[in-house]
Amino acid sequence: NSPSYNVELLSEEEEQDEEEEVELSVLYNGAEKTCFYGRTPALFTHDVVVDESDTTTPDWFSAVPINPSMKLRQGLVDSVVFEGTSSFEVQICPGSIASENRAGFDIVDLGWNLVDSLKKPVLNEDGSRRLRQHYKSNVHTAVVGGDAFARHRTRAVLWEEAYQEGLNSESGCAELIEQVSIVEESPDTIVIDLVDEAIMAKRRVHSETPLTTACVLSIVSALAAETDVCSIEPVYEMSLFNDVAQWIVQSGVEEERPWFDAGLTGEGQVVAVSDSGLDTNNCYFWDASAGEKRDGSIDMTRRKVVQYIPHWVAGDNTDIENGHGTHVAATVAGRRAVNGYAESNGMADGIAPGAKIAFFDMGNGSRCCTFRRATTLLKTGKDAGAKVQNISWGTKSNAYDAKVRDFDRYMYDHDDFLTVVAAGNYGQSHGLNTVGSPATSKNGIAVGASQSAGGDIYNVHQLGPDYLAAFSSRGPSKDGRIKPDVVAPGLSILSARSLPNTIGECDPETRPTPGQAVQGVSSKAGTSMAAPVVSGSVALVRQYFEDGYYPTGHKSYSNDAFSPSAALVKAIILNGAQNMAGAQEQWYGNGFIAVSPYDNHVGFGRVNLLHSLPLKDKNDFRAKVYDRQSISNTQEDAYHFNIDTSQCSVDNGVSITLVWTDPPAETGCAKCLINDLDLTVTNLKNNNNAPVFPNGRFGKDDRNNVERIRLDGNDVQHGDNLYVSIKASNLSTASQKYSLVITGCVEEGDAPVTPAPVTKAPITPAPVNPAPVNPSPVTNAPITKSPTKSPTKSPTKSPTMEPTMKLETPLTQTITTTYEGGSGEAGNMFDLHTKSSKVTITNFQIHTSSTQTEIVEIYTRKGTHVGYERRPTAWTLIGEVSVTGRGYGNPTILPAGAITPVVIEPNQIQTFYITLQNNKHMVYTIGTGTTDPIVSDANVEIMEGVGKGYLFRGTVLQRRWNGAVEYKADEVL
Repeated sequence: NSPSYNVELLSEEEEQDEEEEVELSVLYNGAEKTCFYGRTPALFTHDVVVDESDTTTPDWFSAVPINPSMKLRQGLVDSVVFEGTSSFEVQICPGSIASENRAGFDIVDLGWNLVDSLKKPVLNEDGSRRLRQHYKSNVHTAVVGGDAFARHRTRAVLWEEAYQEGLNSESGCAELIEQVSIVEESPDTIVIDLVDEAIMAKRRVHSETPLTTACVLSIVSALAAETDVCSIEPVYEMSLFNDVAQWIVQSGVEEERPWFDAGLTGEGQVVAVSDSGLDTNNCYFWDASAGEKRDGSIDMTRRKVVQYIPHWVAGDNTDIENGHGTHVAATVAGRRAVNGYAESNGMADGIAPGAKIAFFDMGNGSRCCTFRRATTLLKTGKDAGAKVQNISWGTKSNAYDAKVRDFDRYMYDHDDFLTVVAAGNYGQSHGLNTVGSPATSKNGIAVGASQSAGGDIYNVHQLGPDYLAAFSSRGPSKDGRIKPDVVAPGLSILSARSLPNTIGECDPETRPTPGQAVQGVSSKAGTSMAAPVVSGSVALVRQYFEDGYYPTGHKSYSNDAFSPSAALVKAIILNGAQNMAGAQEQWYGNGFIAVSPYDNHVGFGRVNLLHSLPLKDKNDFRAKVYDRQSISNTQEDAYHFNIDTSQCSVDNGVSITLVWTDPPAETGCAKCLINDLDLTVTNLKNNNNAPVFPNGRFGKDDRNNVERIRLDGNDVQHGDNLYVSIKASNLSTASQKYSLVITGCVEEGDAPVTPAPVTKAPITPAPVNPAPVNPSPVTNAPITKSPTKSPTKSPTKSPTMEPTMKLETPLTQTITTTYEGGSGEAGNMFDLHTKSSKVTITNFQIHTSSTQTEIVEIYTRKGTHVGYERRPTAWTLIGEVSVTGRGYGNPTILPAGAITPVVIEPNQIQTFYITLQNNKHMVYTIGTGTTDPIVSDANVEIMEGVGKGYLFRGTVLQRRWNGAVEYKADEVL
């Protein structure tokens, strides 16, 4: 917990009294600690890590050397052994390039130096022991001891075996080093491809030596032993993952397209699309005028496609028959022109038919999708004004990998740029953690697929747009963030069909049935089809602000036109997203499971633009937006709003969404959020001033950089005062910009009043427009009659509150099970039954076998744990806290305020899951299977439960929780 992150370390030349600035990158930023990595002077590392007598190091600081095994990202070995991966992203440690101190020396030069160093073990008699020596070095012995060190030794032996059969053998593996290609992926990352066919062909290099698993692993191990390398991960194989869709996302009411009626078609917008290829002669793109170029140049006079960047190796600049890219691009912005000049309404017009396309071809024939550098890909159309890129492809990796990091970095550096990414098609049987990279980015929008409606209904088993398609990938991301972000129609979407040898292919006489491909149109399904629906919607939202529709809901020169940030556009899309009814269980069949906002199925809900921004005479609410607001660490920004229903309907309640573009995290991060902001809303005339927390939680959210709060029509009424607080709880940078949107019957109030302390448990926000159990059309939002001017932020004043009735606070009571257990897991689940009194659970005491610092997570749900042991979405996180264990037989008391208080009504069951992160130090007692309470008092009783692994893994039956529950009984007036 350093008070400052500007670290200056003494160099080896201490006698010169000089200081050396060390370049560091943030690995983890939490409330309890911040972790960095980077290159440090050798003497400093030795002093801090090895020399225990050193008393100059501050007690808030510690350092650990990065050993080779720590550099290998999870899944690397499996990808080599089972998928034959031979291409790797190698991240160079901060400061390595500067340490070379040579003019003109770049990251690719460093890469070749690394590759050259791989040849040394072949010539060196002891070369085969290099990796093992890293595991057995004195530094590692000082850091890792006991069983952990034994496991390191075992891994070292296994890696040495691969090394002996690979680089250090006579199999010819070393010869393959001459054939690698090295390409700069980003300023600190290179791609090393061991078998790049295109590069090999250009060099006329050929080898009969097979690229064996042992050879690949030995090369990877040798790279990991290099001090300039900080991480290695596999390059995962990329795979490809509307007129009906128009009205679904614009209004949810059949054939109603209010945004088109208002003149919002995407005109003036350019959307970048990267995909398999594009048939520019299809009537939805065709420009019959002369001068078309598909060489990467920009021509804004073209009817539809203003830039076409051909494939980087093969020069491919078209699509295959019925190709993926043509379908996707037309869903974004296709517009029919039968003769290549005059436009007319077509059966496959896109979501933003007035927009234009900048296209990046990632396909080579039937093969897709490859690109070399994220910045090259993402700057497609930049000079043409593209502010959004549609990405309907991805991998199966659920982690925060190098490409995701580079995407987030680009969006952080270009705050008006947004990626919209297909979530993936691996969600069959409700498979969690199936959203794939790059949809796992923090700053983009990940899109799941709903079913469609009308003529796009695939079969009798399809339930409609309020239901998630069975194939749509589910969240969360590997580090626990909400994914997908939103959902849009992606089942049986009609769009353009490529016919490469035909000019002007267009609509048939009758609309094709779902799944058919006829003449110039075809029907396809997938999150690949859903993402362009959202990309087109983003173009409409950008036009809304740039053409001066805000805040009145109609185009006016008196409005303040401006170019919105990507964070604001994302906030608006997610703020207006609507609840859904369920998720289809199987592709064929009308069974479904229930879903809820912020869950792993639908995220924030289905896109609905009519609930996102005011449109004159089309809906009836107001919007306030605050863009690019800057906040410093620990600062609080306060906004004050009055509920005024005199010219507005409160039926749809109030929706408030905060979004910020977070700095990029490091690959493989376990907690990827770098800067943590917290949104709360307090109704100063209701709910006893209890704050409402975002994303359906009982407490703060420190995982997501999107936070939404909804108050339904029962929670707000005319005359209410809303206090909206945004606090910078934990920043790793000096400041952070954010965007905020609030919709409803809101008017800016006077200077905000700071709410009084909470006297009751926080309330849980109710969902807006609860989704129907059976399919039904989404109704229109009410009509705007009295537009308001652009908002301004008011300063925070001292608290002024009316007197309230005083409550006599009851005494805290404790019910204890035992501290005599001996077995253990990461956590426990157990039920707690209340008797005749209402109780409030305020804290826990736990039993740990360790005396080290532990991270404790506490979850709860109403009802029993039985049947929900492996269903994370059924539980709510109410606390995450760092605590020092007190060892066997002693209570470890969680600090005050560790959990959000939980109110339990009389004669009810509430279940709790208390777990430690990533270890088995939680102690329990073996049970008997009894259904009787294991301990009871006048107010509550605790039942026998189960042992649980971390993150809901593994269940051990008949286990009795060790610890104590602190609670208060009924409050007395």
